[in-house]
Amino acid sequence: MSVVASVKKQSFLWLRMVSVLIDFSAIYSITILLAALIYTIVYIDYDTILIIVFIAYYFVSYLFFDGKTPAKSITGIEVGKMDRAALSFKNIFLREFLAKGVLGLLLPLWILNHVFPLKVILFTVAVFILLLAVSLLLLLIFKRCWWEMMSLTQTSKAAAPKKAVQHAFIFITVVLLLSVCYTILPYTIGKKQIQTSFSYPAYPETNEIKQYTHFIKTEANNPVDYLFGLFQKNDLVVLSERMHTEYTQYELLDKVISDPRFIKEVGNIFTECGSVSFQDTLNTYLHTVYKTEDDLNKATAFLQRNSNAIWPLWDNTNLFDLLKKVNTLNAALPDSEKINWYFTDLEVNWETMTHEKFIQSYTNPLRDSLMAVHSIIHYQENIAQHKRKKGLVIMNTRHGYGLIDEKFGKSIQQKYLGTAAFLMRSFPGKVATVLINSVSIQYGYLFTPIQNGKWDRAFELVGNPEKGFDFKGSPFGEDVFDAGFFSKQSLRYQDVFTGFIFYKPLSKHIERNGFPHEFDGFEDTALRRQACVNKETAESYKNYILLYKQHPEMPVVNGQVKYAFMYNLINIELVPVLLVLTYLIAAIFFIRKRIKKE
Repeated sequence: MSVVASVKKQSFLWLRMVSVLIDFSAIYSITILLAALIYTIVYIDYDTILIIVFIAYYFVSYLFFDGKTPAKSITGIEVGKMDRAALSFKNIFLREFLAKGVLGLLLPLWILNHVFPLKVILFTVAVFILLLAVSLLLLLIFKRCWWEMMSLTQTSKAAAPKKAVQHAFIFITVVLLLSVCYTILPYTIGKKQIQTSFSYPAYPETNEIKQYTHFIKTEANNPVDYLFGLFQKNDLVVLSERMHTEYTQYELLDKVISDPRFIKEVGNIFTECGSVSFQDTLNTYLHTVYKTEDDLNKATAFLQRNSNAIWPLWDNTNLFDLLKKVNTLNAALPDSEKINWYFTDLEVNWETMTHEKFIQSYTNPLRDSLMAVHSIIHYQENIAQHKRKKGLVIMNTRHGYGLIDEKFGKSIQQKYLGTAAFLMRSFPGKVATVLINSVSIQYGYLFTPIQNGKWDRAFELVGNPEKGFDFKGSPFGEDVFDAGFFSKQSLRYQDVFTGFIFYKPLSKHIERNGFPHEFDGFEDTALRRQACVNKETAESYKNYILLYKQHPEMPVVNGQVKYAFMYNLINIELVPVLLVLTYLIAAIFFIRKRIKKE
């Protein structure tokens, strides 16, 4: 009895932590390899696979290997009953399935996914850190974790047979190294690009995805024709942009605006980019015919570098080129057919700007409603009484959200109350909202594919055609909305957007920054304005200006959009490094045991 009591008082904290690290690495590795096999046949949520592997790993280890996982065999500890007897099925069920699996994993994940609308990966990590902290606290105080208390089990020291230790180490070696090789190999041999190709298996060709491909082939339209179809039924069509810097989406806008139907039937553009304070400057620009291309570039540069309401210098090439395009079109059109452009963003005075004023504007909670008010005023005063009573509204991501359905309640509606939603309330039945294909920002700047890559895979299987369609009546519209920073399981894409446009796959998206005459006679002003953000931003712009001065003939910087970079940085660089380090720790314990026995 005294021996048992002395064992109870030991927590074996260090050995347990090492064991957990090695076992979790093995579980993660098995999940990666198993998912690769499963995804050749069917799609199962990655979290589900991980939980199943987690429970099965411990269940099998404790049931068939005398209370030892592979890691515990290497570190020299085991799990048993309080009386040192072997574990029963009931003990394992209570410990691994109910205590760890259900209460420790499934319940927290369910709460995160179904109760909290804010789905942020850091929040998820924080919850599990809290659970870990509680477990460690119990371990330090009572020498046992809560799952041991529930299952009447304990952890004690116990040397495993030599062959069992060897087999455990071989198992750890195989699963960890296989998972590392599987993860990094496609990138090391150049089959995948680290910046554009997400490090997970392609979505499988299931019967479900065939419904998507069939719809794309038979029901979807050309995106330009689709937009003009929306204009026949609506006065305003709101297009929700991708990342501001992405250029190919503006190639689509070029096609739309250049179309004779736009000039004759629509003729009005509203943009988030541009302060209402510079509307007169914009009007003058749009109605001026410039003699040379360089004169046009200078005038466009002057307008763009001064007119942004939020950022000191808007250097996205796509806006510069669209401004030039509209000016060029207007130069050949009579006054009655010229395209009108309306800035909608907040009022601004860069001459009196300070850091405090910048923060107030940048974080203004009323910004969406104010942009909507500015749009409504422009519409009522300048458009409603004219022949062309329609407008194309260009907003970025959340500003284009149009959730107005009362069934979701005020709390979730507030999360999706974009400028588009305010417009829909002001013009009921006359506003359509359109999402253009992009990535999900549910984890912030850790971008992930929409619907775990299902949509991108469906379009890939039919050749990535340019298409547009209504969400209602399509399989896409029934999917849970996962593109935004907020998540709710009952929210569908058709609840937030009228329709969807697919224009070029993610791997073809490019970003362009810079424009002619961007810093000509503007260097000091640009640095002063950037200092209103912070000193670090101003310092970084010194390098940007220096690069511009060295290559004034090439003011535009091109590159692929790095959607997958942060995701891959974690999954094919950070995680493999951690797995290798874990393996080295396991190797040290294994070698030490061999030396001691010899």
